[in-house]
Amino acid sequence: MKRLLDWTGGAKALAFLMLWALAQVALAQTYSYRADTFSYDTPSGAAQTLTWHTTTAAACSGYPNGDDDYADISFAAATTPANDFTFTFAGVVRTGARIYSNGVIVFGTDNSGFWRTYDNTTLPAAAPGAYGGSCPGSQPANMIMPYWNDNVAGTADGTIGASVQYELLGTAPNRRLVISWVNVKLYGQTTRYNFQVLLYETPTSGGNSSFKFQYTSGSSTGLDATVGVQVSTTDYTLYTYNLAYIDPATGTAILWYPSTQYTG
Repeated sequence: MKRLLDWTGGAKALAFLMLWALAQVALAQTYSYRADTFSYDTPSGAAQTLTWHTTTAAACSGYPNGDDDYADISFAAATTPANDFTFTFAGVVRTGARIYSNGVIVFGTDNSGFWRTYDNTTLPAAAPGAYGGSCPGSQPANMIMPYWNDNVAGTADGTIGASVQYELLGTAPNRRLVISWVNVKLYGQTTRYNFQVLLYETPTSGGNSSFKFQYTSGSSTGLDATVGVQVSTTDYTLYTYNLAYIDPATGTAILWYPSTQYTG
């Protein structure tokens, strides 16, 4: 009987240690998500429109304007007065972002060539291959994916009226930088749709900033897209991969927040 009691106590201890270890793995994810209030920020007349890198040398891609392409924005350029907006991602204060036409935003130095990857996968996303023997193909990191898909957000594929626009809204210290994919479509298709990312400025208490994805109008259901966050190949959170979890009719909003921040 004593031996049985000892074994039972050991099993309980082992089970506790296993649960504790699983909890530590879960905490390794920098960001978590939850449903949030949908309140779409339609770009105003003051919103700025991205200029895509259209040349092969600049974009490391042979595709035309706004297809598998990228553009860089400076947070200071989007702010009045300059340098007044702060956004912290993965523990680092960011000064700008690289926007992909394919529904991805990357923070920090980005030489991955990942903007060429139009076939979405589940997370973690792998490194793309090199392009043309001269453009790199390294592991992407520090990226958020509001709608990773083969989006056309320029004039490629005979497209008219598609763009990505951005503007700063609200009042300090509760402002948001809104980046919107406007009237975009999937390559080879005609149906248009809209989605956006809201980057909230760093809280006065410090720590990582929160951000929100919003979806409305048209075919952006998630059925053929990846939505999530990838800080690294070991630190990522997937919301959906090729599943219709987005309701464009009534609007879907997904709030991403630091996993160390308690939410009810």
